[in-house]
Amino acid sequence: MKRSLLDQVLHKDRFIGRSFIKAETPRREQLMKFREWANRQTLEKRQQTARQLTASAAFSIPEEDGFLFVAKSDFPEIPEMISQARAITASQDPEALRRNKKEQLLTGLLKKQELSLDSPFVKFVLREEIAATAANYLGVMPVLGRIDVWYSKASTELSNSQLHHCDFESMRQLKLFIYVTEVTDKTGPLVVMKASDSERVRNQIHYRYGQKVKDEIIDPLVAPDQLFKAVGSPGAMVFGDTSRCFHYGSRVAGESESRTVIMVQFLRPQAFSLPLKMIGNSPYAWLSKPDLPAYQRQLLGAE
Repeated sequence: MKRSLLDQVLHKDRFIGRSFIKAETPRREQLMKFREWANRQTLEKRQQTARQLTASAAFSIPEEDGFLFVAKSDFPEIPEMISQARAITASQDPEALRRNKKEQLLTGLLKKQELSLDSPFVKFVLREEIAATAANYLGVMPVLGRIDVWYSKASTELSNSQLHHCDFESMRQLKLFIYVTEVTDKTGPLVVMKASDSERVRNQIHYRYGQKVKDEIIDPLVAPDQLFKAVGSPGAMVFGDTSRCFHYGSRVAGESESRTVIMVQFLRPQAFSLPLKMIGNSPYAWLSKPDLPAYQRQLLGAE
């Protein structure tokens, strides 16, 4: 993605950007209003597309919860996606493939340049019923932010994404996790707090996005048994708004245990992590073709 000078100034790790993005909700909303104005034309088109696809959605994500667990699905691409994800971690060293520095979670294992419109990962994401599910929840045809394979392993102590947090990329987003391996208590399942409870907790603790919060702060406010623990078999799916919902994962217990998931990220076009001029400059815009349906071109960020 090409980023303008303004994009660089508003980056989450620059002083100005950090003061708005890694901040409490009201401060973030100020910057979001500006980004909505900058993307007003594409937002109108995408809202119209989302309305047209409403009835096509495969799933409905409750607004109060901000997440949905699907124990089993029959999409034909999923077995091949699982097979390819397993091959990545079995035939290569995940440590050599990783693009991040977290001890417990290796990301970037699915290389973007290896994808095509014929890839099962891309074919699944471009399904009308999956795109419509994301669009219904987000209120707009989203932009595909990321498709990846994640590998979790044991760590020396809890840190980073193993602690309660809300993701900074937007005010509202949707991540879809597809289980490649069996996910049990021992392999570090995703644990999610309802969006309604999360909003209350953020207000109570004056949460700044980017913070990681220990259990001893969260537990008195929302009991652990009130959180949803997403354990399941290969092929199970979790849709989660990781910006609205406090969550954690990858608490893998023991050196012999691990977890592999496929992660798909759907972003609103005004998301903090996208360029202001995101049309044709989004992570997967290069995959788009002129003969694709409008909703797919929008999802890929080509229009």
